[in-house]
Amino acid sequence: MVILPLYQVIFATLSENKTQIAVLMKDNRISPINLSLQYPAYATKRQRIYGISQGKEKDFIGYSKFKLTATEVTPIFTLSSSRILYPTVAPDNQKVAFIAYDKKTDEAFLRVTLREEYGWFPMPFVKMPSALGPVCFGNNDTVIYTGEDGSLNAVSVTQKTLTSIKLAEKGRMPAYHPERKILAYVNGLEIIITGIVSATLRANVPITTIAFAKDGNALYFAESNHLKKYDFRTKTTEEIYKSDMPIIFVAEP
Repeated sequence: MVILPLYQVIFATLSENKTQIAVLMKDNRISPINLSLQYPAYATKRQRIYGISQGKEKDFIGYSKFKLTATEVTPIFTLSSSRILYPTVAPDNQKVAFIAYDKKTDEAFLRVTLREEYGWFPMPFVKMPSALGPVCFGNNDTVIYTGEDGSLNAVSVTQKTLTSIKLAEKGRMPAYHPERKILAYVNGLEIIITGIVSATLRANVPITTIAFAKDGNALYFAESNHLKKYDFRTKTTEEIYKSDMPIIFVAEP
């Protein structure tokens, strides 16, 4: 007997600077998750939700195992003088890339922390000027991010002399499927999809998040509070959920 998964997607909404994480079930019920994390991200292989715990003086990158019951956050990394935003996890779960933002100078940088034997430590030579916005991994060692000028770039973080490769003149909110090698990103009110699948999706309102399905055959995206799914095989879009608040994160567990 084949047991179908209970969940469609994990998603998060934002209201008055408070993030609420929840699960959309297969029967369309909504199950909130009692988890206090901002800027959530999902690590599929470990089934963990990563994000930022915001304190009075410091931000911590932390994670919690994905479950519907009450959850605890395990902190793994912090910076002493910068805000930490938009964490994302490498496919092998050994690196977390994020944006470090200095309120005093109004500067933002792409940074990466690496898991080692005795904890998580910053890669000191990875400090690329960037825009404030989500980043993603292209593979275990390559990060895709938006530069200061709004261009979409890729950089290998294993090279001490870092060189960015420009992927698009304008692009934000990147998502990448490593197995199928498909890239998606947002430019204005359009989602650009390139790779073995090529498409342009046009939205009516600003896009607030995008993410690939686990098998790479579909792309989830939110137009504010409308969560939609574009199927690459049928080339059709369906709305799967409408929220009362903007949807800022989605992932297929």
